[in-house]
Amino acid sequence: SPKVFLMILFNNTRFPSCFLCSQQTEITRVSACFHVYPTHRFLERTIYIPAAGATDDSLKLSGPSPLRNMLNFVMKRAVESSTSYIKLSGAFEEFNEKFLTESSEDGFSISNLIKDINEETNGWRTKFGIDINTIKPEEIVKNLLMHWIEDERLNNERVDIKSLGQGFQRHLIYTLIRLANKYRANAPSKKKEFKPDFQLILFEEPEAFLHPSQQENLKLSLKTLSKETQILITSHSPHFASKQIQEMTGLIKLTRPTNDTIAKQLTQKDIKELCEDNTGLYEVFCNIINDSNSSSSLKNIIKNKGLGNENPDLPQKQYLEKFKYMLYLDSERSSVFFANRTLICEGASEKIFLDLFIDENIPELRYKQIYILDAMGKFNIHRFMHLFNKLGIYHSILFDSDQDREYHSTINNFIKNKKNSYTKQIESFEQDMEHFLGIQNVGRRDEKPLNIVQNYMDRKIEQDRIDKLIDILRRCLAFE
Repeated sequence: SPKVFLMILFNNTRFPSCFLCSQQTEITRVSACFHVYPTHRFLERTIYIPAAGATDDSLKLSGPSPLRNMLNFVMKRAVESSTSYIKLSGAFEEFNEKFLTESSEDGFSISNLIKDINEETNGWRTKFGIDINTIKPEEIVKNLLMHWIEDERLNNERVDIKSLGQGFQRHLIYTLIRLANKYRANAPSKKKEFKPDFQLILFEEPEAFLHPSQQENLKLSLKTLSKETQILITSHSPHFASKQIQEMTGLIKLTRPTNDTIAKQLTQKDIKELCEDNTGLYEVFCNIINDSNSSSSLKNIIKNKGLGNENPDLPQKQYLEKFKYMLYLDSERSSVFFANRTLICEGASEKIFLDLFIDENIPELRYKQIYILDAMGKFNIHRFMHLFNKLGIYHSILFDSDQDREYHSTINNFIKNKKNSYTKQIESFEQDMEHFLGIQNVGRRDEKPLNIVQNYMDRKIEQDRIDKLIDILRRCLAFE
């Protein structure tokens, strides 16, 4: 199956549009997305946080690391000219003068060692000596400093960081790298005509090992950091994706169906087109109201249900469409960004039942990375079809025809006419799912999911109807 994941670009107004993945972009390897950036002159520095990074690499003091670099910066700025450091340097100089002659009880000393060496090499007309180097701030960091972790839950006992969870370790790595931007010297550019002020952070799967509330905190932290630093993350987290819906142009959907990686990203022009297209059903109903050939009863039903208006305010309707995906694409529905094939159904009843039904009757479909999406009503199906067409998400539709009565024939035909190149199949029940399954409807809509699941679990649905539903779902989801 094609591999699918998401890149999220925070505060993408800071990022030159020429370097964004466009809808036509084809990348041979996913890693090429990262390799291209450091080669451009506008980047001053790039920080890469891998998905599986060891804390040792970020905390070590014996070699380059974010912690050592920050400590060296502080030592240079705050310690090197301090009174305590001057006293320490003076003490080393005094020690350097006296340690040579200090000896053990049996006569061993550094000065005697030097004397013995020089006596043996006297014929070479050279002189050998030993001194103590003046202590330097970076040597203090490298050889004398140590860091530790105390666990409050263990009465402030000092513990090995590896004994703590991967979530904490990842967060600590991110914290060190984020603070590295603050604790660094701003070296002037060698080229007078070019003054770079751009930093790029590449963060692989920041959600790894974090539960949802921690992901939320990290998302807010990244959002704040993006005000001064460009951040590009890769993610497999619907939770992270759902928090970016307000700025959908920052989402880049990557799919690798074969050897090439295909990138899909919405532009502001796409958002405008979606808002216009999504009011299409409303416009159809408005036209019916203003059509003299339409029946009065149909017009009244449309008006009473708020489906259309005699004097429509289309600009206002299109403006409101900007916010609807924020309402619809929560952390559950954002799973659609990571699916290879999606089935759009009307509501919660269908989603709950179909997820259960597929697991028990067609489990092999799960290997195709499917997702059942609850559109929250037939009136919203076209909105998801439009969005999926822009983002290259393959999908099928399953809805109730409601016997084409009253206004339903208009909606049904509208959905069918919205089929696009990513729509694989459109199926419908002649009346509704309950009638198709041969079970009795309940009066209250909120009891509909319970009614369907109960009848299924109690084995009250005939096998021939189950077989027919299996056939429908295979047509909708087993496509190549």
